[in-house]
Amino acid sequence: MDAATRFAVGRRARHRSSKLQDGQHNDKQTRTAMTEQEIDNMLWRAFLLGARVVADQNGADVSAHDIGKLSVVVRQIAESDATLADPTALSARHSEIGSLMMRLGTLTVRNDRDLAGRIFRGFAIATQTDW
Repeated sequence: MDAATRFAVGRRARHRSSKLQDGQHNDKQTRTAMTEQEIDNMLWRAFLLGARVVADQNGADVSAHDIGKLSVVVRQIAESDATLADPTALSARHSEIGSLMMRLGTLTVRNDRDLAGRIFRGFAIATQTDW
């Protein structure tokens, strides 16, 4: 059996096992689209979960003061006052593919900025803060 066939067979088996058994069915299950505000709130919660996981792995807690500091950094990234990636440093470290690393680094900075803006809006929603 080739890889494509194994994938299709496994997929069908997973699909069958996920169906409700014993005549149960769930006709009323519906999915609703999330609002922008709900997405921003979810992104903040995911960010905060990540911070708490990192702190826990380092034997620490995340205090309200730490959350405030994190929100400041996220806001600075969103407003282009700070970056986590430096495209110039990336291209210098990988000179053989410097132009590619510069483009990737620039894209990373732009994506970080967009995501940080959404995370910060989620922070403002969660804390009911007007920034």
